Parts: sequence; C-alpha cells; structure tokens
Amino acid sequence: MELFTLTKRKRLQSEKVMTVVWAILAILFAAMIYFIVFAIFPTILFAVLWYIWAKRRYLEYEVSYFDGDFRIAKIMNKSRRKKIMNFTMDEVIQIAPAGDRCVYKYENDVQTKLVNCYSMEADAKPYDIVFKKENKFTLVKVELDDRMLAEMCKKYQQKVVRYS
Repeated sequence: MELFTLTKRKRLQSEKVMTVVWAILAILFAAMIYFIVFAIFPTILFAVLWYIWAKRRYLEYEVSYFDGDFRIAKIMNKSRRKKIMNFTMDEVIQIAPAGDRCVYKYENDVQTKLVNCYSMEADAKPYDIVFKKENKFTLVKVELDDRMLAEMCKKYQQKVVRYS
C-alpha cells in the first residue's frame, strides 16, 4: 500500500517582504519611463523578479512511501511538480524526530547535505531521515504521519525512532 503525506510550507516573512519590494520597484521604474527612456530595462527586470517571487507563494512537499521506497517531490503553485529525491530503506541509516540524539552527529556534520521538506510551522513535528547514497550522507527533514511510520516499523523497526 502506497502512503502519501502532503505538507504545505509556511511562507516566510522575508519572502512576503521581498514580493512587496519587487512590486514597488517595478511600479516606480514604470512611472519613470515617461521621463527617462532607459528606465524600461529596470522596469522589466523588477517586474520579472516580482512575478517570480509572487509565484513562489504556494509550495507543498509530497512524501510517498511504498514497500521500502521513498519519493519526495515539491509541488509549486498546485500545478508544477518537481522530483527532489528517491531513496530506499536499505540506504536509510536512521529515521528519528528532529533533534534526537541518534541523528545529532549528522546534523552538525558539514559534509552532510541538509534538505528541509517540512512546513516550518511552530507546532510541526518533523522527522530527520538520514541516508547514505554514493558515499554521501543526506539529512532530510520531513513531516511523517502515524500510518506511514507504522508501515515502516513493520519491516524496519530498528531504523525508526518515534516521538514518545
């Protein structure tokens, strides 16, 4: 049985501020086109930057688990989907709550690649998944539901630590 977890990412305050800044700059330079012809290039630049920042508004992460295989994808604006990574439970070293002492060594290692795929809400309970692929360690922060954790524990009990 394939299980899915869909997590909507909280929009950071800095992203909201930058969207407003790019919009204001685009409007100001558009007003200056009447006086200065060369203001058209910055107007186009700031309008494009505003569009890009505004489109980053809706971001969701989908984690799917099926028979030991993980797939993590990013869904942008509820329309575009981008695969982030695939890995198997054979490559997984540990799955534990974020900040747990069994993954502490990987959180503080500069060689370990860190990927945040959780909502960043204050009350979120993310899990750290540490896996080794091609001799490189990766730590992924995701939010997993109880059904998915129970399914993982059926076959891979020794690799999973749950919130108590």
